[in-house]
Formats: sequence, C-alpha cells, structure tokens
Amino acid sequence: MKFLAITLIVHGPNPITGEPKSTNARLREVVENAVLAEELGFDGFGVGERHERPFISSSPPVVLSHIAARTSAIRLFTAVTTLSLLDPVRAFEDYATLDHLSDGRLEPA
Repeated sequence: MKFLAITLIVHGPNPITGEPKSTNARLREVVENAVLAEELGFDGFGVGERHERPFISSSPPVVLSHIAARTSAIRLFTAVTTLSLLDPVRAFEDYATLDHLSDGRLEPA
C-alpha cells in the first residue's frame, strides 16, 4: 500500500483563528508538510496546478523543486498539470529538470 499526500495549496484563513496567512507563510507550510510527510514514511507528495482563488499553486515545478531540495527520498508528482495553459515542451523541460535535480524522484504521469 502506498501513502501519498496531495495539495492544491489552498490559501485561506486559518481555520481556527480566522486570521489570514501570508502567501510566503502558506507556501513554506506546504514545504514543511512535505518534509513531515517524508519523516512519517509517506511514499509521495504531489502539488496540483490551479490558477484561481483561493489556490496559489500556479507553478508546481517550482514548489516541487524546493521540496526536492529539502527532502531526500519521498517521491514527487504533479497532481494536475494544465497543458492547455502551458507550452507543453516547456512543461516537459521543467519537469525533466526537476527529475534530474531530485535524482529521479519525480513520478511519471
């Protein structure tokens, strides 16, 4: 059995206090969640692409690259890639580069 964590990086207020978080704080929280997922033995962590509020996950390869730099074993994947909004060749190149930088930890779609 495989255990995966997936996020679209919802950027809403704190569910307990109602206080808003900065974009920086929310993105760092996602990275810390990925680090924790690896520590807890999860098999993979995915970030999906979304381009409207309340989501801030418009560039999964960038987020996954930072996660790759902070982790060493967890598999990485994109939960959603919107090719109709992207240059497919550039998307391939970005993910291929991420795969090389993470020592082959990017899961193929």
